[in-house]
Amino acid sequence: MEKIVHELLTDKTVLIFVLLVLSLIIYFVLKRLVKLIILAIIMIALFIGYMYYRGEKIPQPVMQIIEEGKKTKDSINRIGDAVEILNTKDSK
Repeated sequence: MEKIVHELLTDKTVLIFVLLVLSLIIYFVLKRLVKLIILAIIMIALFIGYMYYRGEKIPQPVMQIIEEGKKTKDSINRIGDAVEILNTKDSK
C-alpha cells in the first residue's frame, strides 16, 4: 500500500490524473447535493405557502427548522464579519 502511495506521489503525471479524477468526483457529488438542497427548500416553501393559503398554522417542526436556519444564518454572518475584520487588519 505504501509503495502505491509513494509511486503516485512521485510520478507527476499520475498524480495530476488522480487529482483530476478526484476533483471531478467531488464536483459531481456537490452538484447533486446542491440540487437536492434546492429542491428541499422549494418543497418547504410550497408547503408553507399552502398552509398560509389555507389559513392553517404551520406545524411546529417546520417552525423549528426555520428558526434553526435563522440561527445558522446569523452565525454565518458573524463569522463573515470576523473574517472581514481580520482581512482589514492584515492589509494595514
